[in-house]
Amino acid sequence: LNFNRRTPNKNQLQRNFSVIFNTLTSKESTDEVFTNEELPVVNGEKALEAVRYRSNQLAIFDDMELPYTRTREAKNYQQLLAYAKNLRFPVLVKWNDTSLQRPSLSFYSLHQLQRAILNGILGFDSEALVIQEKIAVSKKIKIEIINGKYLYSVKIVSQEGKTTYEPYEPSRQMVQVAKDILKRANVDVGSVTYFIDEEDDLVYFHNFSITSHYPEEIESVVGFNPYEK
Repeated sequence: LNFNRRTPNKNQLQRNFSVIFNTLTSKESTDEVFTNEELPVVNGEKALEAVRYRSNQLAIFDDMELPYTRTREAKNYQQLLAYAKNLRFPVLVKWNDTSLQRPSLSFYSLHQLQRAILNGILGFDSEALVIQEKIAVSKKIKIEIINGKYLYSVKIVSQEGKTTYEPYEPSRQMVQVAKDILKRANVDVGSVTYFIDEEDDLVYFHNFSITSHYPEEIESVVGFNPYEK
């Protein structure tokens, strides 16, 4: 089984599977694996491209007319500041390329964002960034899908720097939307995360991914070991 993951700094053997982990950056050295028709490919190159760039994910949300928090992609600092003036603070600034694995940064005023740029906190001016309004989240839900079928979902709770997981059953409609998103992105095994706004109780889609990292106690939350299923 040729199983691709969007983790360019990790090459490891997943337990209970014979797996080769590849990324777009290492594909050149594994062309024989990718072109071997006898090896089924899970999460192929199109899936990797879809999840790697936040702008690609947002484009899929747009095509499907799905709601997400107000977001703009900026090619340089000038665009970033121009967009920021038309957004409601606080805002989150993220790198468009998720493979860089850099954390999102929160800014509570335009002045604070300007100082971060002057101090070089956001890196080079040529790096594509995504800026979006930060909302107060009452619930953060992650739905896991495998081969077009619902596997399980969890509510992610973050308090005082600690993240925990709780059982959660989304509506059939939300499960179907998650399936449709991953199908559009050519993702065979992955997850979709969405928020529920604390203020208006509306749903906003956050992202989709082909990686999931859970603690060992996740089995007690979902009722089975998702790594063995």
